[in-house]
Amino acid sequence: MDSHCRALERMYVNAPINQFFRPAIHIEPATAEIRMTVRPDMHHAAQAAHGAVYFKMLDDASFFSVQSLVTEAFSTRASATARKPNFSSASSAVKRELQHQEQGITG
Repeated sequence: MDSHCRALERMYVNAPINQFFRPAIHIEPATAEIRMTVRPDMHHAAQAAHGAVYFKMLDDASFFSVQSLVTEAFSTRASATARKPNFSSASSAVKRELQHQEQGITG
């Protein structure tokens, strides 16, 4: 599992979008933490971090916490901490197996 998590980390930091954001990520099974420094070019007109920064971090942390589990169904809990200029987001996946029913899939 460790090599899987490290591969996900490499994939994340090498994504073209992250050349702009320059985040750091640490992934363990069912968890992902992303850190980045919010620069002035990430501010909105009122000179504070644009909402896109918050939501990108939450979205990415949620996605990679789940991807660390590979084959499990999931729900996530996500939170963000904003203390200018360093932001952090974290997510934990709750491991659950899918139950197949005639009407569809429930989790």
